[in-house]
Amino acid sequence: MEAMTGRIKQAITAAANWRGYGKTLIMLYALMLAVAVCLLPVSFINGIRVPYTSFYISDWLINYQGGFVRRGLAGEVLYQLYNTCSFPPKIIITSLVIASFLLFSHIAWKASSYLHVSLFPLLVLLTGNFSALGFYRRDFLMLSLAYYVFLFFAKYLSTRKTYYLCLSVALSSLSVLLHEASCFFIVPLTGYAALLAGQRGIKQRIVLCLTTVTPPCIAMAAACLMKGNTETAQAIWQSWMPAFTAYPEAAIPPIGEGVAFLGYKTTDVFLFHLSLNFQYQMDIVHFVCSVVSVPITLSCAYFLLTMSPRIDIRKKTISPPRFNAPLGNMLLFQYIALVPMFTVLSCDYGRTVMYALASSLFMFYALKRNDISLLNPYIISGITARCREIADNNRHVTSHWLYLTVILLTPITPVCAIHFPVHSLIVQTVLKGIDIL
Repeated sequence: MEAMTGRIKQAITAAANWRGYGKTLIMLYALMLAVAVCLLPVSFINGIRVPYTSFYISDWLINYQGGFVRRGLAGEVLYQLYNTCSFPPKIIITSLVIASFLLFSHIAWKASSYLHVSLFPLLVLLTGNFSALGFYRRDFLMLSLAYYVFLFFAKYLSTRKTYYLCLSVALSSLSVLLHEASCFFIVPLTGYAALLAGQRGIKQRIVLCLTTVTPPCIAMAAACLMKGNTETAQAIWQSWMPAFTAYPEAAIPPIGEGVAFLGYKTTDVFLFHLSLNFQYQMDIVHFVCSVVSVPITLSCAYFLLTMSPRIDIRKKTISPPRFNAPLGNMLLFQYIALVPMFTVLSCDYGRTVMYALASSLFMFYALKRNDISLLNPYIISGITARCREIADNNRHVTSHWLYLTVILLTPITPVCAIHFPVHSLIVQTVLKGIDIL
């Protein structure tokens, strides 16, 4: 009798949660998806219309026609495709971007559904990319390749078949040649999994870690040494002149920003991204706000990814959030692994958060699919354990409405992530409403 009474109370509570919180959250998801769908064709049209000199388009054109250079693999493939089929380069680039986005979306949907994890942190950042030409960056391609690196590695851990390990290592090395940023969210996380896969002794795990990370690190060293110069950039741009002549725009364009970037000094690139991330060249208010935004954004992303409630749309039920410790460990590790990219080696802050979120989710999904569990890392697991203790002992932390509040505080775009307090979804919505009125 007591058990039946408990089930009835649980059903009543679930129904109440669904009527209030559940519907609200679903409406937010639907709104963001609608915005994304509406902005998607706009992004494609903008990409076709912008000149080849745009950074987002010309970055894809870096090839090996001036010699081996970082980021040149994708451009070399595009160059050979153009010479084979003679399609306009921007059509080829757009097709590749669309294919990458669809593949990324498929993987992200499968992972979030399988793990019952919210896609909202990724969705707001992706929607922000749709609103600008940032959609044309290589992020979708890089993160999709990262998933298959993790999947093949997890299959190796599960089956001990060497060709899975070879596929994982080869794909991670190719990813670094496509874009050197891949090294920071693929290689450390793969080494992390190799060291903490507890099926073998420590010596075997160290050997596996070295085997896994050495080839892509060599590719990374080559990319850093052969970073290019002004002469290389000019040679690359000249190799595309037949395409510009065959499919002319207003005039034959001067060198594109993405290609010209190869000739920039390392210190100039560093200072550019440092200014972008921390706004120190503006005034003290912008600097303080951008610094404050960092812990807020990282905390929001950590909370949303590790405290997701399970929503069953068919049964119209919603369960309370439960702290996901292994996924929390991975995300904290990625925060640490991406510090060099965020600081010395330069990357805009919003994309760094996106890399950490997606790569952690994809690795965790790949391991779970293959029934692989990892040992707890000593220092990171201590932080995660403390967060879990707080979540277990404080009912307000597991409140559905706190989760919804954090969603509203999450940055609406990668760029807005550095503009606290106007970076959040709720503040941006209010400001837009004021502008309309």
